[in-house]
Amino acid sequence: MLSRITSPEHDPRVAELRARLDAFYAKPDTYESFDRPLDQSRYWRPVFRRIREILERPGRGEEPVRVLEIGSGRTSFPGALDDLRENVHFTAQDITEANLDHLNSVADRVHVGDVLELGERFDVMFSTFVWEHITNPREVLEWKLSHLNPGGSVFIFCPRYDAPGYVPPSARHLSGARQKRIAAALAMRRVASLLKRRADFLIHLEPAVLHVDWYRDADAIHWSSLGDLRRALPSKFKLSVLAPEGLGLVARRKLSLIQILARIDAPDA
Repeated sequence: MLSRITSPEHDPRVAELRARLDAFYAKPDTYESFDRPLDQSRYWRPVFRRIREILERPGRGEEPVRVLEIGSGRTSFPGALDDLRENVHFTAQDITEANLDHLNSVADRVHVGDVLELGERFDVMFSTFVWEHITNPREVLEWKLSHLNPGGSVFIFCPRYDAPGYVPPSARHLSGARQKRIAAALAMRRVASLLKRRADFLIHLEPAVLHVDWYRDADAIHWSSLGDLRRALPSKFKLSVLAPEGLGLVARRKLSLIQILARIDAPDA
């Protein structure tokens, strides 16, 4: 069943899906992330700490920490840096010009277009609830690792769609019976991926956003999995699962089942 509605990113149908999604994002009145700057500082705290650690490395000098935000939207990240701001060169990337004026006002550099077009290296890269919207996650992950400076870090904050019985939001417009079949098939696929040590990076080809009015994560076409990240990483990179901050113990445990808060560290030179 999954083979009819999902595909790896190299499938030609994924390119068609990307074009349809880009047309959707080109209309800013249809998407809530274009309404106002979003405060995601609860997720960014480990990013701030990592920037400070890099700045405090012995012998670093006065070179700013080069930071890239992927899928910036109407980001408030530069303002949240506080005293770190003057020591950070911040590049904002997005796929649409809908937020261009805002990004030009807060970033040192703005790139509108595919992140794969960027040629420079960065000390820190992060994305906040963007990973699930990418149609080529394996390719983007490989690009991130190849454009990360030695000793640098990648942070990925996104939903987690690999809990047994969980139906990703992009399929919740379907009938209850179909959702149950999808949940069962997806659970079996996750087990097979684990046993075969395979990273699937499943892409949902017919998400709800293309069929019904938008609701939160109706366009989350990448069914993101922590296992996919673990199995796709080369051995020289280290993945750490971060604990949600600012929450009690029970809330942290619950959140860890439905969100990926991951840090990937590159080896030192």
